[in-house]
Amino acid sequence: MERRTRRMAVAGAAVAALGLAAGGATYAATNGGPQEEANALAEALNANEGTSLTGQDIQDALKDVLKERLDAAVKSGKLTQAEADKILERAADG
Repeated sequence: MERRTRRMAVAGAAVAALGLAAGGATYAATNGGPQEEANALAEALNANEGTSLTGQDIQDALKDVLKERLDAAVKSGKLTQAEADKILERAADG
C-alpha cells in the first residue's frame, strides 16, 4: 500500500506542477518525447517541492493512475477489458 500511496502522491504532485513546469515541458516537447517531458517535470518538481524524483517515477505514477482509472471504467461498464488493454498498450508505447 505504501508504494501505491507514494505513486499516487507523485502523480498528484505531477499534475499540480504541470503549470509550474510549463517552460521545461515546452522545451522537452520540442526536443524529445515522453521521457524527456517526464524528466523536465521531475526537475521542476524537485526544484519547487524539494523532492528527488526521476522522470521514470513520473511515468510510472501516471501509468498507475491510468490503469486504476481504466479498471474503474471497466468495472462500471464504460469500457470493455479489451478496450482498456488497448489503451494501456498505446500508453506503454509512448
